[in-house]
Amino acid sequence: MRELLGFLESQGGVLDESEPLPGPVHFGDAQGELEALVSDLALYVPGTIGVLRLDGDDAQRFCNSMLTNNFRDMVAGDSNHSAITDSKGRIEAFVDGHMIAPGRFVLVFDGADMEWAHDRLDMYIIMDPIELTLLHQTHTLLHLSGPSAAEHLASFGMDPEGKATEFEGGVVLPSDRTGRPGWDLLVHHELAEEIWTQLQDVGATPIGTWTAEAGRIRAGIPRFPQDIGKRAFPHELGLRDRICSFTKGCYMGQEVINRMDTMGRLNKRLVKVALQESLSSPAEATADDAPIGTLTSFTRVGPPIAMGILRPAVWDEGASLKVDSKAASSLGPVRLS
Repeated sequence: MRELLGFLESQGGVLDESEPLPGPVHFGDAQGELEALVSDLALYVPGTIGVLRLDGDDAQRFCNSMLTNNFRDMVAGDSNHSAITDSKGRIEAFVDGHMIAPGRFVLVFDGADMEWAHDRLDMYIIMDPIELTLLHQTHTLLHLSGPSAAEHLASFGMDPEGKATEFEGGVVLPSDRTGRPGWDLLVHHELAEEIWTQLQDVGATPIGTWTAEAGRIRAGIPRFPQDIGKRAFPHELGLRDRICSFTKGCYMGQEVINRMDTMGRLNKRLVKVALQESLSSPAEATADDAPIGTLTSFTRVGPPIAMGILRPAVWDEGASLKVDSKAASSLGPVRLS
């Protein structure tokens, strides 16, 4: 990552070590980058990614038993959003799962401790003929989004056709990590700069962490671990339909998650909030002078929006609250499908 950061800085990337996420915060025009993300072709390097590949005849059954979404019915090229949960149904990691071929899966983590993730899965393999490989040690992940993204990838011999697929230099994986339909390109380290340059040459606008975060927050996609806290459940984050299957069979935490689904009662939810001005750090929110939670994600470019897990007092759109003694307005709970 250090060599790639040097390359990105040479391309105009502005680095700020005080920022929580690695990578350039912008490339000189954050507002223009946001416009490119919304309507054009945007190119991004997520800096908190870890990748595991699972190889083996039992890999599909294993993923289905360890993760919250349905891997049992996947066929080659399929992808889903999922999570690892503990025995009480609390989220321990977000995972994008991709079936590359029968017996081969790629799991992309964002923000998780990868030694923990490897050991957590390896602990349950026991005698299964499954091999785990940490790909982020040899590969770099680039992200391309925009209406013409697939077309440009095809011109480089990475034709995804809407599916996760291998190409000579790595794999192409569908992803909406910046809040827009796009593609993760997992490529060998030595190819990253070349592919970045090729994509920039065909019109992709490099974007920094400020713009990528703005897209994610506007879409209501929580980030691990900053938006999760110690006891977050899929339903509280608006992720019930996005990461959970209720028909696939057993996995750790399933009973608690199913019980929450049946009861339909929550004490807190991930909520988006419209602010008067952007935050620079997480902030406590209050309603009627009572604490209701913490805003953990916030935009640094575009309209000032934040989100956090908040109490029911501000679940209704338009509800009033205060953040750092300044008036704010609820945009309502996040609901992702």
